[in-house]
Amino acid sequence: MSEPNGNGMIGEVIQASTTRFRAIATRVFEPPRFGSFVKVSATGGQTYGVVAGVETASFDSARRAMAFGMPWEQLLREQPQLIELIQTEFEIVVIGYGEGDLLHHYLPPHPPRLHDFVSACTPTEVAALTDSLEFVGTLASMREPSMHELVSAAIREASLARGRDDGFVSEAARAVAELFKDDYDLAMSIVRRLE
Repeated sequence: MSEPNGNGMIGEVIQASTTRFRAIATRVFEPPRFGSFVKVSATGGQTYGVVAGVETASFDSARRAMAFGMPWEQLLREQPQLIELIQTEFEIVVIGYGEGDLLHHYLPPHPPRLHDFVSACTPTEVAALTDSLEFVGTLASMREPSMHELVSAAIREASLARGRDDGFVSEAARAVAELFKDDYDLAMSIVRRLE
């Protein structure tokens, strides 16, 4: 996961629904990793999700970035203002929410608020979120264009947070096989990406 700034913030929510939200990364080119687990904390609790996509583009959607034909380091020396004209955004698929000590493995009743801060989940939070493997079904049901990549990346990230837990990966592979029992090729595509 990318290093958060001093207060743990890695992004700020700019668009939100109960199923997904979008955030601008605190630093350009430093989003959380694809498939990593993040949270938004507010007065009522936390909303948890998995990073489903990242993009960097011009700050102004009406103006596309243009090619300068020089290495990035040289470009920054000669055009230092460019870093102020681009932003990195990431999209999160919601997999659950927390209220006090209760963790719910289903969608929250309300989306996160705009301008709430996004931070990386701790390994303990990732373990709690992935104990039931319900997150696999939630991610699969979102029907992202690269859903198989997202499911496998989230399982790999969860395994890393658990200290490279091979038992967890085996359990997750069985859950994937059951979830996609009617689509053997898709199930195998996901399982192969777990190695």
